[in-house]
Amino acid sequence: MNRLPHYLSLVLGVALLSGAKAQEGLPARVNGGATLGVTQPAVAAKKPLQHYDYELWKSIQLPQLTRDGKWVVYTIAPTEGDGTLFVRSTSSATEYTVPRGRGAQLTPDGRSVVFTIARPFAESEKARKEKKPTLPSALGILDLTTGKTETIEKVRSFRLAAEGSRWLAYQLERPAPTPTTPATPPPSDQQRTGRRPLPGGAQPPTGATPAPGGPVGADLVLRDLTTGQSTTLSDVTDYSWTKSGSRLAVVVDSKDDTKDGLFVREPGKDSLVVLSTGAADIRGVAWDEAGEQLLFVRTPKATKEAALWHWKVGQEKATELVTAKTAGVPAGWQLAEGSGGRFLKDGQRVVVSLAPKPAPKPKDPVEPINVDVWSSGDPLLQTMQKLRANARPSYPALLSLKSGKLLVLAGPEKPTVAVSDTAKRWVLGRDDKPYQQLTSWDQSYDDVYLVDLEKGSQKKLLTKQGGGATLSPKERYVLWWDQAQRTWLCQPVEGGKVVNLGAKIPHPLWNESDDHPAPPPPYGVAGWTEGDRSLLIYDQYDLWEVSPESGEARAVTAGRKAELTFRLQRVGLDPETPELPTEKPLLLSATEQNTKAEGFWWLSSLKEGRPTKLVLDSYSFGTPLKARDADTVVFTKERFDQFPDLWLAPSLAKLPQATRLTDANPQQKDFVWGKSELITYTTADVQKLQAV
Repeated sequence: MNRLPHYLSLVLGVALLSGAKAQEGLPARVNGGATLGVTQPAVAAKKPLQHYDYELWKSIQLPQLTRDGKWVVYTIAPTEGDGTLFVRSTSSATEYTVPRGRGAQLTPDGRSVVFTIARPFAESEKARKEKKPTLPSALGILDLTTGKTETIEKVRSFRLAAEGSRWLAYQLERPAPTPTTPATPPPSDQQRTGRRPLPGGAQPPTGATPAPGGPVGADLVLRDLTTGQSTTLSDVTDYSWTKSGSRLAVVVDSKDDTKDGLFVREPGKDSLVVLSTGAADIRGVAWDEAGEQLLFVRTPKATKEAALWHWKVGQEKATELVTAKTAGVPAGWQLAEGSGGRFLKDGQRVVVSLAPKPAPKPKDPVEPINVDVWSSGDPLLQTMQKLRANARPSYPALLSLKSGKLLVLAGPEKPTVAVSDTAKRWVLGRDDKPYQQLTSWDQSYDDVYLVDLEKGSQKKLLTKQGGGATLSPKERYVLWWDQAQRTWLCQPVEGGKVVNLGAKIPHPLWNESDDHPAPPPPYGVAGWTEGDRSLLIYDQYDLWEVSPESGEARAVTAGRKAELTFRLQRVGLDPETPELPTEKPLLLSATEQNTKAEGFWWLSSLKEGRPTKLVLDSYSFGTPLKARDADTVVFTKERFDQFPDLWLAPSLAKLPQATRLTDANPQQKDFVWGKSELITYTTADVQKLQAV
């Protein structure tokens, strides 16, 4: 049975148990998908489901498609026990299985699958119960061009570049510590077979023991997936790829501080760029979108004063960017503990977190008396005060790499500001301090501010706003839900009249079935179209395209008469582009309110006509997963008597042609199963309601 509105669960539950035969028309499958071409013998009498049978049921985890749509990858695993990784061709019967495989990642070229191979569940459980160290996992590399799998034991972690297919970095587990003889120094990097020397200072003198340092790193292996050749770097604690995989930043922390630091390596080359050396903690390593700039936080062990550093490809060394003494940093402030820097998408600005320095601890502290003083005038309940007592709030600041100007965007007496990676000129700030006490018996409210990222100025837009506020993708408009008027309002950022976007829509935009003791929430919005030209708004059934300038509205769908609820699915759209295209096809989900049947409709574009039906059936459909560079899609569908297995379709427009890909729980056919039935009844106050 499909999903029902929340209120139906309050009305009636009727269990109609049946010993009916299993769902017909579904072929038997093995190994997560292979079809048996034989007729099954008669099934013995079915048995009732017992509590201990629950552990037989498995789930399908992390389904993925290669970008070319030629392979689908997923794991089938029980709640407790060993799962299996499946890699299956979408055009043939070829299938690879890996016992205990999980956490698979695909290279962008679709040639390799890299994954973790967990230890047997029984062994791990035994070690846990005996309070022994966690057993190390292995790394698996499946070459889809040959079908061969290579296993590498005792691997701590691995990383692929988001857009790089050639290089893989994986870190081995640290070997168990062994006693060393003071008279015998450890071997140098040059003496270690297969390891590249890392710059950073002289070797310790013969006969000396390296000074003890902080955490000791482990070997990091760079693997060329095209040739199979590897290079090993020693004592690595952290590593980070550029998006393209052209460069790798490596943090080294060994027992010898003179060898520690941050280095950048270009895979396939022997040279390293030295960005930091010496006794210091390195954290917060972050690349820009283009992979041409790097940020990191360096804290010398001697001074404990953290600083944000910056490096650009072509520079011989990194430069100090932000410290407690940088112009624009408020007096008594510093880099927030544990924070790092972050590039905005333009690569020209950096967001950094600042915080007041903690008060120094007294030399002879007096033991405090544990007393709670509670006043009716407190803005927060005592429980919330306790929860926040030890919190160390931090505040964002924006630094221009071109001008060097630092703007502090928030603070204890300023609104809270969140800066997205795509921010250009404007962001919104929120201040709930005037309404904190009110939230004890009412909902949350904010004063909303418009914050200028160029000047740092703040302008209050909305007072006591309870419906939230957002900026359009091009930052031309501010959109918010007005709870009093129960409509969407919109105002140009540069100033202008407020437009009621619901004035030309002849149906309610709020949830008419919501019965909480609070203003009803809106049905929501689907998003903005390209260039902020229009906004797609939901009523109970349909999508409406509305102009933010005039409020003129037109219905994109016509579901009200048939009681079909349409909602936009962002399947096949660029995940990095928040705007909706106006000339490309869009996928809509649909729910038939009378029968609760679900399905999908196809809209050729926002400029052309009405959507057409692809599929509508008595199932609950999962959101389809589409290959990035191909039409192939996989999705799930389920009901009371059918597990949400994976189904494969050649394209979104051909969803009705989908074929079943998996049979994760074939044991279901051995048990007595029930069925679900949708009913309609009349309440004592003469209301017609539905129930299952």
